[in-house]
Amino acid sequence: MGLTPPVKAVDNNQEFRYSSSMTMLSPEIERLAKLVAAQTGKTAEEVIRDAVEAHARIAGVDVPEARQRKDIDLERVREIVRRVTSRPLKDSRSPKEILDEAWGHRA
Repeated sequence: MGLTPPVKAVDNNQEFRYSSSMTMLSPEIERLAKLVAAQTGKTAEEVIRDAVEAHARIAGVDVPEARQRKDIDLERVREIVRRVTSRPLKDSRSPKEILDEAWGHRA
C-alpha cells in the first residue's frame, strides 16, 4: 500500500494540508515547527511530538515513555557550566535585549 501524497485545501482563508493521517497542519504551525527544528537539531515531527507529549502530561494524560532517553552525566554538565561561566562576557546587550532578539521581538 503506497502513501497518499498530501492534498492542499483552503477553509476560511486558512490553507491546510490533508493526508491519510489525522493531522492537518496550517502553514504557520508547519513554519514554526521547522524553525524550532532548525534551532534544536530535531525534525519537525519530533518537535511537534515533543510539544504534544508535554501538553498531554500537563493535561494529566498518561504518556508512555516509548523512546529511550540517555542518562544525564551530571559531572559532565557541571564541567560544561564551569567552562562557560568562567569565560568573559563579550555581549554588551542587556539580558532583555538578548531575549527579545531570540524571541524575534523588535526594539
